[in-house]
Amino acid sequence: MLLFPLAEAAAPEAVLRPGDVVFQRSTSAQAEAIAHATHSELTHVGVVLDHDGALAVLEAVQPVKWTDPAAWVARGVPGSVLVRRLADPAPLVAPGASAALARVAAGFLGRNYDLAFSWSDDRFYCSELVHKLFARALGVDLSPLRTLREFDLLDPVVAPALAARYGKHVPFDEPVVAPSDLAASVLLTPVSPE
Repeated sequence: MLLFPLAEAAAPEAVLRPGDVVFQRSTSAQAEAIAHATHSELTHVGVVLDHDGALAVLEAVQPVKWTDPAAWVARGVPGSVLVRRLADPAPLVAPGASAALARVAAGFLGRNYDLAFSWSDDRFYCSELVHKLFARALGVDLSPLRTLREFDLLDPVVAPALAARYGKHVPFDEPVVAPSDLAASVLLTPVSPE
């Protein structure tokens, strides 16, 4: 996995393009449990799109919103992020692709963050947002869904977090997608600093 200090690659905009998927190790309260459950340092993800004449990161935090790329980088664990883009750019340059991305993104804006990681459109968590955006706007299924039970739920950091969040009613069969699942997508290719 290629990690690089986006903040040191001139301005983030010098590296990023619309459609890029950006990953980081979040500093959120749940990041440690996500890292342990997924066995990955990648605990947050967003997608770079054109917004109001500039690049912005669409992300599911509280609420789903646009974030300046430099601010997005600064909010994560210092030093590195992972940037990946579609290996085949055809879906991004197809007629109507930009409009479809903007339309679907606009429908997600303002939705609350989904602490339960449910696969509904009432609320969104970060990797769900990116997965659904690509699927609905571009017809690109970035990665297969898994069920919650497929993650390392017995890890000593994860188990208490699950109990605190769900009590005795853990939705083991809920479809989910993790940032690490998207990062492992064969449809995405790593981006190096220019």
